[in-house]
Amino acid sequence: MEVDDDPNRWVSIPMASLIALLGSRARPAAPPIDMPAVRPVDMTPAPPEQTASIETVKVQILPDGRMDCKNAALYMGNKEKTLATWRTQGKGPRFVKVGGRVFYYRDDLDAEIGKSRRGQ
Repeated sequence: MEVDDDPNRWVSIPMASLIALLGSRARPAAPPIDMPAVRPVDMTPAPPEQTASIETVKVQILPDGRMDCKNAALYMGNKEKTLATWRTQGKGPRFVKVGGRVFYYRDDLDAEIGKSRRGQ
């Protein structure tokens, strides 16, 4: 076996020579007798619960039953942009304009939700 000046060079040494070179330090020590046995841990993920959950959202409804675009979108589970697109296309729930602002009535939103549930 030759000694090389390059410390990063890999050298193959037979196992018997390595054990003879290192002596008893090459063998792993036995665990202490008083050490408790280690059990394997089950790492499989738990299955997701199959229960349905209902998300509760808080919306502001005016005393006459109107909602602005933001609250109507929350109520329906859509984005404001979706309602705006439906308005330009003539789709979606009925709306009213008051002072340049768009409002939706809760009854109209409920009717639209019911219509979409029936697949119409």
